[in-house]
Amino acid sequence: MATGKMPFNGSSPGEICGAILYHEPAPPSQVNPQASAGLESVIYKALEKDRNLRYQHSSDIRADLQRLKRDSRSEPYAAASSSTVKRAAEASVGQTGPVAQNEKIWAIIAAAAVVLVALVPGGLYYRSRQLTRTGLTDKDTIVVADFANSTGDAVFDDTLKTALTVALNQSPFLNVLSDNKVAATLKLMTRPTGTELTPEVARDLCQRAGSKAYVAGSIASLENEYVLALKAVDCRSGDTLALDQVTAYGKKNVLNRVGEAAAKLRSELGESLATVQKFDVPLAQATTSSPEALQAYSLGGKATRENGTVTALLNYQRAIQLDPNFAMGYRAMGNDYFSLGELGRASKYYSKAFELRERASEREKLLITADYYRNVTGELDGAARTYQELIANYPRDKAGYFALAIVYSLLG
Repeated sequence: MATGKMPFNGSSPGEICGAILYHEPAPPSQVNPQASAGLESVIYKALEKDRNLRYQHSSDIRADLQRLKRDSRSEPYAAASSSTVKRAAEASVGQTGPVAQNEKIWAIIAAAAVVLVALVPGGLYYRSRQLTRTGLTDKDTIVVADFANSTGDAVFDDTLKTALTVALNQSPFLNVLSDNKVAATLKLMTRPTGTELTPEVARDLCQRAGSKAYVAGSIASLENEYVLALKAVDCRSGDTLALDQVTAYGKKNVLNRVGEAAAKLRSELGESLATVQKFDVPLAQATTSSPEALQAYSLGGKATRENGTVTALLNYQRAIQLDPNFAMGYRAMGNDYFSLGELGRASKYYSKAFELRERASEREKLLITADYYRNVTGELDGAARTYQELIANYPRDKAGYFALAIVYSLLG
């Protein structure tokens, strides 16, 4: 407002938000010589990255502006209201010279004061909460909330939560609360299994399940550009533990950008850079490049929990029709047919998943391989070695220990 220009620029919303978080603005006096050193100081304090060094109350900003006004004109300055702002702006129209310019600047500052009084108490400043750098421990679990989808495109419903879960499950460090545990906790909360996990519900569920944090995501769009944001929140204190935002150009790039944001989130939550780099398959390769196929897969998992295996199979079948190279989709088909006792069909889908195992995350690839040895070829030694590798890479995977125990019992 004081310079006629935005303090942070970028070619996309993602770049602008990155500049807000990490870059310093140009001195206002370089843009507008009429901006005094005192006004520049007020602006810098309002834009301070460290919340403890920023203005704590809107009244503090008003007091500083009043002081500047008094010192520049040697007369008391009344707090601006919307009507005084309007009158000040109207009075400056048609005037020229330094006095008129000064009046215009102070009209703008008065308007800024009114806006800040409205914004600061409401907490609408983009980074109003400083990130709390609290790492997770090996006993902590996290809850993945549903994405807030404001694009109007239903293909992202359920899909991005599944994508984020797959991305976070690549980590040997993080421990994502399983869908079964989420469903069981919702039941204890007297909520339906399919309850939408909004940030509020996710935080409540997180506390009930004894988890440490929840991760919430959102997606918004402007024409063919998508802005994705991820935020990890301590579910007891409400402090933000990690935050990242990325921009995807075109729908086909959304899944990989979710994976990239998740990788950064993993690092911010305390995972070593070495394991982030080692276990970070791009999501389009770890799952599918088709958002429609991943949506069908997501609906299959949801149907398994809510309606049973038969309904889930229809969704999984659609997923592999949309993407014939979707390894996770074939494994899901194999698991469902195996649970129905149709071992011939299960073997067919397990074999196809094994053939496509390189198109999966490291954890999923090991599970696909173990399924193949155990249920198709009967190579129990191979299955045991695979489960051992799974446990070595992912020591918190309880299912791996359970499956290895079953294989050992079959080996005698």
